[in-house]
Parts: sequence; C-alpha cells; structure tokens
Amino acid sequence: MTCRAAIIDQFEDAADGVRVVSDFILPPLGDTDVEIAVVAAGVNPVDCLVRQGYGDPLLRRYGAPGFPRVLGCDVAGIVSAVGAGVDRFRVGDRVWAAVPPWRQGAYAERVRLPADWVAHAPTRIPLRDAAALPYAGRVVWQALAESAGLHRVRGQRLFVHAGAGGVGSIAIQLAVAWGHEIGSTCSTGNVSFLRELGATQVVDYTREQFDQVCRDYDVVFNTLAPDPPRWDERPHLRILRRGGTYVTLITPVMHLATLLGARPGLVLAGGLYWSTALWQRAVHARRYHWILFQPDGRTLAELASYVDDGLLRPVIRSRYPLEQVAAAQQDCERGHGRGKVMIDIGDEEALLADPASANRGEQ
Repeated sequence: MTCRAAIIDQFEDAADGVRVVSDFILPPLGDTDVEIAVVAAGVNPVDCLVRQGYGDPLLRRYGAPGFPRVLGCDVAGIVSAVGAGVDRFRVGDRVWAAVPPWRQGAYAERVRLPADWVAHAPTRIPLRDAAALPYAGRVVWQALAESAGLHRVRGQRLFVHAGAGGVGSIAIQLAVAWGHEIGSTCSTGNVSFLRELGATQVVDYTREQFDQVCRDYDVVFNTLAPDPPRWDERPHLRILRRGGTYVTLITPVMHLATLLGARPGLVLAGGLYWSTALWQRAVHARRYHWILFQPDGRTLAELASYVDDGLLRPVIRSRYPLEQVAAAQQDCERGHGRGKVMIDIGDEEALLADPASANRGEQ
C-alpha cells in the first residue's frame, strides 16, 4: 500500500531537503499493529536531528529503516486497519501515539505502529490539536512521574527549564495538576503565559541567569540544549537542594553514538552516566536521571484523561500543510517560541466517515 508522505532520501542539513511524495510504500501491517489514518503530526526538535543524521548509528541499532525515511514522532488520527491479533482497537477509533525516531514516522497519510504504543485519543479536543501532545507528553511522564515520582506526592518545588516550549508547557501543567510549586525560564514575551499555566517563579533569561536567582528546588527538569551546544549541568545542579532529584533530556548519548559509533558511544555514555549519578548520590544525596524516550500507550491513556478532565491542553505555535513540511521544520529549528509546530494532513470528519478508504493510495 502507498500513501503521501514527507521523506528524506539522504541525511539533510537543511530542512528543504525534505520532500513530499505520493507513492511512499508502507511497511507491512503486523498481527499486533494498528494502521492510523493521520489527521495531524507534531514537529519536534528530534525530527530535525534525525533529518541531519544525528545519532543514526544508535537508531540503526534499534532497527531504524533505511531510505526513504519518514520523519515525525507525534501522531493523532483514525484507525484504518488492525492486525489479526489486535482487540483493543477497531477501525474508526480516534487514537494518538508517540512514534520513536527509529521507526517510519508520522509525516504521512498513514502510519503503522504496534498497538501497545497507541491509545484512544482524548475526546475533549479535536485530533489536529491532540497531535501536539503524545511525544512530549510521554517524555514528561518518564521524567516527572517515572523518574521523579511527582505524581505520587504533593507540595514539591519543581524547576522546569524552558517552560514555554512543547515539553515545558506540558511539564508545568501536569505539575500544577499534581499540586506542586513551579519555577521556570522563558523570554520576555512568555512571562505572563507561564504565570497563566501556573508557574510561580518565572525567570526571564534575557535579563537574568536562572542559577543566580533560584535556589533549593526539590526537582530540576532540564529540557533545553544550550546554544552553542555543550554538556554542562552545573547551572541546573546549583539550584537543586541536597537530597533532590535532577532529570534531564540533554544527554551525550546521541552525540557520542554519532561520533564513535553505537557500541563505543553507549559504553562511554554509560560510564559518564554512572560516574555522575554515583557522585551525586554519594556527595549530595541526590537522584540523577537521564531520559531516553520509550514508547508506551498506557501513558498516553493516562494523559488523555488529564486532557478530558481539563487539566492538560496543547499549546500550539503554528500550523502547516504537509506540502510545507520544510517550512514547519524551519519554524521548529528557530526555537524560543511558544508551544508546538503542527502539520495538518487529513480531515478528521472525512476520516471518521470512511476510515478504511480516505487518503488511501494504491494497494
């Protein structure tokens, strides 16, 4: 089966190397897979890194496909087919999923994924908005719930670096729902926005350094790579209290895998991780965590309930049609914006009316 998709034929430094084709061949539908007719996809910084070949030796170790490759880690849409062993989903169900970067992605009219990675989408919002949440939401859940345990306690002080972005805005909303006090950073234009989300200490990074005005946080969540890139956690650790928890998305794993190859890169990264984690534990009684994305449909089911209860909403910066995927990636790469860049692909009402055939290409 074929469909329209935005692909790369080789690694591309520039976003205009991504092109839309009408005859992308989908991988076979496995017995435990779900096929999703895509309504919308979110654009994440990791999509742009994958386009550039960053971390490819590691992604290939996990089974990343060759070329052509479809990018995109966020998807929401309508189930258009299910494998013989799938009983939790039916054709016509509204669903969402977070696609790992080692799979064919969501910038396409169709995507096929293991059913365990998929969940029923929230009913409170349209799918074109829901697609802003799965990948970042899963990452935040790994960091704040699974690693820091913030969903089980109340009254902690959490610092979220870059609170206006796709990850940061979700982290703040979930932390507010769990009853925590939040500090964060942003540009001048987003200060009032973060206060509306629920942050109580907001640092305008254009005017002051967060590590000079913040102190004694129980949990610090680092979500944003510095520019120029460097692996320096000292500013974040300076604001973390003794006995606190540090959680970061910014790790050297992909960089070392790109530089040295998958196996030596993982060995060196593992050594760096354990030496730092043990030092933080021994000297400062702190817990120290790196977050590496793992797909999980159960988390998305939890997040759907937060959306339907009015505790979590997507923050969307801009929208593009699939034909303007290069412009969407350029928008994402500019950074320092509020919320998520989106790609609109299918019409929810049309797909609900005929999920098995809408947008379908050659068999």
